[in-house]
Amino acid sequence: MDKLKKYIYELVADQKLSAKEATAYITSLQKASEAKSDDIAIIGIAGRFPKANTVQQFWENIRFGRECLDDFPVHRKEDGQALFSDRSFAHKRFKKAGYLDEISFFDPDMFRISPKEALSMEPYQRIMLELAYETMLNAGYETREIIGSKTGVFIGKDHVTGIEYRHYVSPDIFSLTSTT
Repeated sequence: MDKLKKYIYELVADQKLSAKEATAYITSLQKASEAKSDDIAIIGIAGRFPKANTVQQFWENIRFGRECLDDFPVHRKEDGQALFSDRSFAHKRFKKAGYLDEISFFDPDMFRISPKEALSMEPYQRIMLELAYETMLNAGYETREIIGSKTGVFIGKDHVTGIEYRHYVSPDIFSLTSTT
């Protein structure tokens, strides 16, 4: 861009281009340069973390040095026992770790997912959908406003868990296609 500007100035100095034309060219170049910017803007954010259901709570925990590791939640043990028909879950031992407070609240209708399919989804998938929606709201958008726009949602996850959860909940993957 600078070389092009210099060339335009040289044309003006050599009287091969008027100052008015040079100004128009340089203004046009600047506008084109601004339009092709690779800059991005993060305008919305959401997250769930151990002992923090929002990004703000997460930063407060860091700021105040709060310990976020805890024993496996009792209510989640009960949920886990319901998934295992052989009751082997009752004898599992869990380490102290950073567990999310709530992973079971999900409104499948909001995402046009059947209740049966929602039950078989890994909790991380359900939470990801909720967080993507919360991110849009945090940015000040309604979902209809971004349809067709150049909008991206970038998602980070702390680890990969595989598909074990689906096998516990619904061994027949084809049963998920029903709407009941």
